[in-house]
Parts: sequence; structure tokens; C-alpha cells
Amino acid sequence: MVALAFIFACSGDKHQQELDEQYQQGYESGQNEGYDSGLQDGLSQGYDSGVQDGLSEGYDSGVIDGYDSGLSEGYDSGLGDGYDEGYSEGYDDGYEEAMTVEDGWTLYQQGSFEEACTSFMYDGYENGITTDNANGLGWCSLRQFQAEIAIQWFEIALTMDDTNEDAYAGLSSATMITHDFDYTISSIDDLLDLNPQYSSSIETIDSTSLSTAKVLAYVFSGDEVGASIALLDMDDTHDLVPSDSSSWEVDATAYPSFQRAVIAKLVSMGVL
Repeated sequence: MVALAFIFACSGDKHQQELDEQYQQGYESGQNEGYDSGLQDGLSQGYDSGVQDGLSEGYDSGVIDGYDSGLSEGYDSGLGDGYDEGYSEGYDDGYEEAMTVEDGWTLYQQGSFEEACTSFMYDGYENGITTDNANGLGWCSLRQFQAEIAIQWFEIALTMDDTNEDAYAGLSSATMITHDFDYTISSIDDLLDLNPQYSSSIETIDSTSLSTAKVLAYVFSGDEVGASIALLDMDDTHDLVPSDSSSWEVDATAYPSFQRAVIAKLVSMGVL
């Protein structure tokens, strides 16, 4: 009996031990499997997520930065160099070919006064202001009815060369437009003192037309005595006297004023 009890107890203990061992193995196995599985899954997910995120960010950042940088630098450099070089060379070459004083006068004679001004101005930019390009700027400004600007350019031309006959002719024309008749008269006198037989190569202006303009400048300014004297330089036989209304007759036609008689005389002479 005691032996049976002992055997039962031992058997129970052994069984319990076996159960315990099985439990322990199951626990450890389950724990290990669960742990490993969970850990692996967690590690895998975390690793994959971290690596993917890191790789993605690094890859994207590196690639994008590198791509953008390389593309931008290559594009900007290639485009900038090629565009600037080609544009600059083509623009400058084409522009310079038509931007000399000679080209300016060619354009002027063609009636392209604005383009002529551009040529003269460009020549001044490239070579500095000279009496030639300043004179050109005066004339093309005058033909665009910019008399005040024209006067400034003619004055610059004459400051640089006070023997520039064309600049005097242009100045007399521009000041006539602005009704600065005293300036007109002095400009004509200066020019005819330089060259009594002046004839312009720019416009149809010569010594006769300048003398006519001088008479008219006196008339328009109200200086009748001056007009009578200036008319004597053109026709020393005329007998128009400002203070004698009976003398205000031209070609058998009497005129009510000295001014009208003078103008009629100029027409009769064929100069107006």
C-alpha cells in the first residue's frame, strides 16, 4: 500500500513533471515563436518602413537635388551661354552694320528720320559725340518737328566745330520754327560769312534761300528797316521804303502794308 501510494505519488510527480516540462516547452516554444514572429514582423515592418522611408527620402532628395542641380546648371549654363552668345553676336553684328554716320545719312535721304536718329545716336555711343553725329541728330530731329531738340544738337555740333556750315543752316531753320528770329538772323549771317556761296548737300538750302529766310525773319519780327536792308542784299534796285506807303508797290500792284509788299517782292523775284 505504501509502495502503491509511493508509486502513485511518484507517478503523479513524474506526470506532473512531464506536464510541467511540456508546459515549459510549449510556453517557451509559443513564447519564442510568438516573440520571434512578433519581433520579426515588427522588426521587418519597422526596418522596411524605416529603410524605405530613409531610402525614399535619401533617394528622392539625392536624385531630385542632383537632378535639379545638374539639370538647372546644365540647362542654365547651356541656354545662357548659347543664347547670350548667339544673340549678342547676331544682334551686335547686325546692329553695327547699319549704325554709322554714313548709314544715318542714307536713312535720312530715304526719309527714315527716326531710324536715322538711331544710327547717329549709336555712332555717338560707340565713338563719342562728334560734330558729325551731332549735326545728323539735329537734322533728323528737325525733320520730325522736334525743333527744340534739333537746336540743342546743332549747338553741340557748332561747339565742337564752329565751321560746320550744315549745322548753321540747320540752326537757322530750327530757330525760324521756334520764332526765335534774332537767332535765325545771326545763324544765317555766321554761315554766309563762312561761305557766301553755301549750298547744302542735306536739303535744298543755298545762299539764296538763306538770304530770303533772313528777310522774312526781319519781317516776322516786325523789324521793317532790317527787312528793307536785307532785301537790298538780294536786289539793290528795290525801292520799298517802310515809312513811305506810296512805295509799297510791286509789279504795278499796291499793297496795304510794307510787310506784304516785301513778300510780294520776294515772290516776284522767284525766291519764294
